[in-house]
Amino acid sequence: MLCTIPLYVIHEAQEELGFIFETAKRETKVIANNIAINSVEHILTRDYSSLENLLLRIAEFPDIINIQVSNEFGQVLSDVITSKDGLYEVQPRYSLISIKVPKKNSYKLIEYDEHMDIWTPIEAGRHIGWVKIKYSLVSAKKHRNERIKDYLLDGAILSVFISLFLLLSMRRPLSMINKAVNFSSRLDDKTGEQLPVSHQSIEIEKLFKALNKTSLSLAAQEATIKKGIKDLETQKHALDEHSIVTITDTSGNIKYANDKLLKMTNYKSEELLGKNSSILRGSYHTEKFYQDVQKVISEGKSWHGEVVCEDKQKKRHWMQTTIVPFLDDKGSPYEYVTIQSDISAQKDTENLLEINNTSLELLTKELEDKVESRTSDLRKANEELSELNNIKSEFVSVVSHELRTPLTSIKSFAEILEDDFDELDSDTRNKYLSIINEESVRLGNLINDVLDLQKMDAGKTTWNIEKTDLKRLAVTTIELFSKSYADKGLTLNLEMSGEDLVADVDSDRIKQVLTNLLSNAYKFTEQGSVTLELKQVIQNPTVLIVDDDETCLVYLEIFLEGKGVKFISCDGAKKAIEILEDKNKHIDLLITDIVMPDMDGVELISYIRNINKKLPIVAISSSGDASVLKSLLDYNISSFLDKPFHPESISKTLNKVLGDTEYMSENKQMIQISVQDSGMGIPESELGHVFERFHQVDNSETREKGGSGLGLTICKDIIEHHKGKLWVKSVVGEGSRFIFNLPLHM
Repeated sequence: MLCTIPLYVIHEAQEELGFIFETAKRETKVIANNIAINSVEHILTRDYSSLENLLLRIAEFPDIINIQVSNEFGQVLSDVITSKDGLYEVQPRYSLISIKVPKKNSYKLIEYDEHMDIWTPIEAGRHIGWVKIKYSLVSAKKHRNERIKDYLLDGAILSVFISLFLLLSMRRPLSMINKAVNFSSRLDDKTGEQLPVSHQSIEIEKLFKALNKTSLSLAAQEATIKKGIKDLETQKHALDEHSIVTITDTSGNIKYANDKLLKMTNYKSEELLGKNSSILRGSYHTEKFYQDVQKVISEGKSWHGEVVCEDKQKKRHWMQTTIVPFLDDKGSPYEYVTIQSDISAQKDTENLLEINNTSLELLTKELEDKVESRTSDLRKANEELSELNNIKSEFVSVVSHELRTPLTSIKSFAEILEDDFDELDSDTRNKYLSIINEESVRLGNLINDVLDLQKMDAGKTTWNIEKTDLKRLAVTTIELFSKSYADKGLTLNLEMSGEDLVADVDSDRIKQVLTNLLSNAYKFTEQGSVTLELKQVIQNPTVLIVDDDETCLVYLEIFLEGKGVKFISCDGAKKAIEILEDKNKHIDLLITDIVMPDMDGVELISYIRNINKKLPIVAISSSGDASVLKSLLDYNISSFLDKPFHPESISKTLNKVLGDTEYMSENKQMIQISVQDSGMGIPESELGHVFERFHQVDNSETREKGGSGLGLTICKDIIEHHKGKLWVKSVVGEGSRFIFNLPLHM
């Protein structure tokens, strides 16, 4: 109560000072507004003398230090300063003095220790200037200090009287309170002791009863704590006897290690206490493993799992581990208790069992694989035997038919000559004899072909592989046909490019292939020309992909990469043109989208056709591009790809456009030999069967040309034996081109 008297005095003084300050602010604001209103006319008429008189009259108010009137830019128009002796000083007008004015055109008050500044804008339909009054706070503060002294003197007298009254009235209760304090200080040592209850005061009586109750409660709690401590010691002993126990702080430093841990690790107590628990980690687990464990327990959660520890001799021990964090009042861990059991023997048994199970699984799998492989071999052998049996039956049937055909012709015409020889004229007899001769030659060729094929199937063909100049071989072979071609009115051309066209081959067998192809070209070409071409090529075409859709672009790249096809990709038509015009890049196929932002696909294809009329082009289209697709037909588009892509459609399109890609060899440098004729051509439906045994294109004109149907089969086997490939391209009415590759001699 006594302490509140000075506070009350100060509060009252502050309240009075606040009232004085507020009164001064209101009065000063009124004065400033009055100046602002009355100075408008003087400023607008530039009557600065009247303005000064106005300020001098107002400056007579007490505590005003300075009054300034300026224009809106801060240039001082009138300035009145009050001196200490009560005189007033007027500063020169139109001086170069400028003051810093507020940014906003509104009333502003700034309070300092000794004074305050009042800013009021002068308005006349617009902002034309400022009134600034500097008001002294010295008188107000002096008045406050005097009032505080008066209040403090009154408060001191009052405090003396109150103190005397309290001292007399509180003497007896204070002695009782002192007795209670002494009793409280002894509760730590004498829990259960009771304090005699005094009935002089209700408050004192309640205090004594509360202290007695607290004493009894503390006695009960102390008994409970002692029992708890004893139980904990018993549990700790049981835990130490059963498990390995470690206590660490939050940094991992060991604070406690029981005897079982010391026995297992062969460390002494002083070697572990104070050391970091990482001394027991070893190198089995990764650092991330321990980081994950630390993350769990640092969040106040328990962790359970298996941990590999190492003893002093670096021997590993598998431990079933539980880490329990002890938390403070804020829920943050302050130490960790680790309880472990050595499960090394159990892990060794599990590992041994796992090894045995794995071995058993491997043996079982191996046995299953062997049984499956043997079964597959038997199944395959059975299928091959069945197929061979079918082939044999078919072969015998076809050979019988093919042999019977010329024999029938020979027999028929021989019988006619025998029966009607005298009746036939000389020309007719010669004609029949010519037919018999041709059929005899055909029969001989058929027999030779059958024998060759039988040897190849049986693997009994003799191959004389040697370094051979294919240019020279081509020249000697073509000379054999020059007369017959000339007699038929056909042009026979030989085109060769590349310096060294040398291969390791059986020259007689390669000549047999060339002879067969040139012979077929002769038979099926009635007019025009036949060209034998030899050139050196590098396998694997380069494909240029153009698509602004990144997903489609990546899909095609992945597909071509998986097929081993080289590619260049770009996302726009203009970049594609730069690549195509680059003489250092050779593009074999263009795959382009027909709708792109920088240039329409039709424009791109039109531009390409002006510089390269033969480049194969595949147009990528979607279901809504029908009209665009129709316009592309005039640009000799090789094929189309529809979105969304499918691997089958891409593979089929590539094989159609680049037939060579289907027959790529592992050898990069190859010699490509082709025979191109301008004959009747082969229907597309027959192209897949031309190399089958005894197959002939099924039309009357072809049948009239004769042939065994085995020549191309033999040619294919010969080329494939030399690690090459033989294929055909043909258009009905335009001619056929038979092509084969042979590895270049390195």
